[in-house]
Amino acid sequence: MGKVEKFTVLAVLLLIAVILVVSMTSDNPLDKANAAVLGEQSAAPVPTATVAPVASLPDSTNKLLSANVGTQTPVSETPPAPAAPQPLAIPSGSLLKTTAGLSAGFDAQRFLYTWQSGDSYVALAKKLYAEPTKFTLIQNANEGREDIQPGEKILIPVFDADLVAAASAPPAVKPETKKQPAPVSAAGRSYTVKKGDSLSAIAKAELGSAVRWKEIFEINKDKLKSPEALRDGMRLRLP
Repeated sequence: MGKVEKFTVLAVLLLIAVILVVSMTSDNPLDKANAAVLGEQSAAPVPTATVAPVASLPDSTNKLLSANVGTQTPVSETPPAPAAPQPLAIPSGSLLKTTAGLSAGFDAQRFLYTWQSGDSYVALAKKLYAEPTKFTLIQNANEGREDIQPGEKILIPVFDADLVAAASAPPAVKPETKKQPAPVSAAGRSYTVKKGDSLSAIAKAELGSAVRWKEIFEINKDKLKSPEALRDGMRLRLP
């Protein structure tokens, strides 16, 4: 092989080597294309929910609402439990010691109570009045109702009607009575008491009937403080 041919072969080999080196060190066009696509996707902004500002709210409130959109977790609101009813006040002068379980009635004289299983007039009087013997007040207020069923309303007197009537009634005026004089024996007879005597024995012996001892007692009240106040030797008038 001549020098020219050797030189040509070397030149071709050198060219091939250069091409290989260049291809190994240069970036793959496909990789560049893929990287460009991925870069664009990662750089794209993530859409976020927005809230239109409300004209009636201040700017600070609208900004806060916009910032919190999508981060708030809905919370189920439980309605507040209804407040327990307050017990009735005990009126002045009332027989009641407690108003637990009672509700307002038709007037100020009577409250209402809902009958429960196991209730009785006596048990209610003990609970409400602290006196079981006052069960007749509840019984009279519900006259004729003996077979009361749970859930039914009954009347509970607030005051003792008899005491109220007595307090409001004018004081009774006692009629003036004239002292009657002791009857005087028309015959003027008398009897001298002996030891062991009694008015009934004297009445039977002197008047014929033991039940007439009252007549002897009446005409001798100036001497006798009681039918038993007989003394031996006392002289009694006889009717």
